[in-house]
Amino acid sequence: MQNFQQKVMEHFNQLPNGQKRAAKFLLENADFFTIHSAAEVGAAAGVSETTVIRFCYSLGYSGYSELQRELRQHLISRSSLARYQTSKLELDRQPGLFVQVMKQDIANIQHIIEHTSEEEFNLAVERLIAADRVLVTGMRASYSHANWLSFTLNLVRGNVELFRPDTDDIILKGSAMTAQSVLVAFSFHRYVKETLQIAKAMKKRGVCVIGITDSPVAPISRYADLVFPVGTAQGSSLDVLVSVFSFLNALVAGVSVRDRERFDKRKEAYDSTWLDHIFYQEEGLE
Repeated sequence: MQNFQQKVMEHFNQLPNGQKRAAKFLLENADFFTIHSAAEVGAAAGVSETTVIRFCYSLGYSGYSELQRELRQHLISRSSLARYQTSKLELDRQPGLFVQVMKQDIANIQHIIEHTSEEEFNLAVERLIAADRVLVTGMRASYSHANWLSFTLNLVRGNVELFRPDTDDIILKGSAMTAQSVLVAFSFHRYVKETLQIAKAMKKRGVCVIGITDSPVAPISRYADLVFPVGTAQGSSLDVLVSVFSFLNALVAGVSVRDRERFDKRKEAYDSTWLDHIFYQEEGLE
């Protein structure tokens, strides 16, 4: 069975010029199609809504909705490992692999900057500041993000916990959460079911859920009050690991500067504690 990319390549040469523009836009911006109407796609691609719909017919779809459903399924079922290897093989054709990979990280950070709503970012910072407690969860590859955010955010504001699936009981953790609490849930391809179940349960309790994921139509979006899609339709979720840390650093920075009084108190308490058995100190130095 052909996917949308194969269908575009097979029919491209026979398409009218307007539909060719729609085809190119689809190949480069598949994620845009998943959450926007045919009219919005047409405006972004520089063609009419009618042209977009006729383009769908040309590919053999019954209409725009069928193409949109296939794209959403494609984003959910794609193989991160295959995409990761393919992208790195392409970069290896150029001199200086480490330079090319790091440039790709820079490009991914720029993508997040351009596609993140400042209004929603500010709202997330406000929710994190106002929360009576924050619970952070992320499984498998997402665990590193969850661990870093819980540790760093706890330094800044306190009362932040990491859900550890190997030792924690989510019923006990969840029972302490209130309508003033925040759950930060990391959910990347292949979307671990336990993370989604936790988000769903917290949503029912009235907890504010902040979802950090790789697609605006990822499953976590069904349960999140705020969704930050920090991936790209064409790339692997493994490729955004570095850029996600940059985004998290921005969140923590927002909390630290906009909740200055609490941050200063915690900084003072933290700096006044000197434990010789934990921190290194040169002998003879005062």
